[in-house]
Amino acid sequence: MKLTKTAILLATAILTLVCTTTAFAGQTDEPVSKETKKEAKKMEKEGWKPLPLAKPIAEQLQRSADLRKERLSDHLPRYFIATGAAKAGSIDIAKTLATERAKQELAAQMNAEVNLLTDYYLNNMQGGETASNSSSTIETRVKTIQRVGKTTTLMEICRDAEGGNIEVKVSIALDKEAILKDQ
Repeated sequence: MKLTKTAILLATAILTLVCTTTAFAGQTDEPVSKETKKEAKKMEKEGWKPLPLAKPIAEQLQRSADLRKERLSDHLPRYFIATGAAKAGSIDIAKTLATERAKQELAAQMNAEVNLLTDYYLNNMQGGETASNSSSTIETRVKTIQRVGKTTTLMEICRDAEGGNIEVKVSIALDKEAILKDQ
């Protein structure tokens, strides 16, 4: 009886693996544009290379460009995108510092959008039901933006710097739509 249960579990696992593999086999990433390839070559000539386990620079740049193009229904950018750079004696320390700087830039962008939305509301307050609807929309948007969700890493590149240090550049994105869904 144990052998039969084990055989069924093993067969299920293999079948799941085969189905998953064939499902992903037909999927390909967006092709990298010529401009992105040129930019990647330029960066590689400057000494930049992807961090270990990261995708090639051209793919990272293409993903960043694709996310920058995405818009919400109100035509505002869907993502906050921020970049941080740091130099340190090891990749790990430089990556941590660069990520923290990117998060600080992300917070500054979020603060700027909150201020912009607040100013827009205050300047366009009309009274009555319209103002009430605008007020609740702006209030929801501000509360949403203030909650930082999980960021997506778009780019992780490094190069050798002076003094035996390593320079790391990290770009992260925060999806505004995902924050709205988490409410």
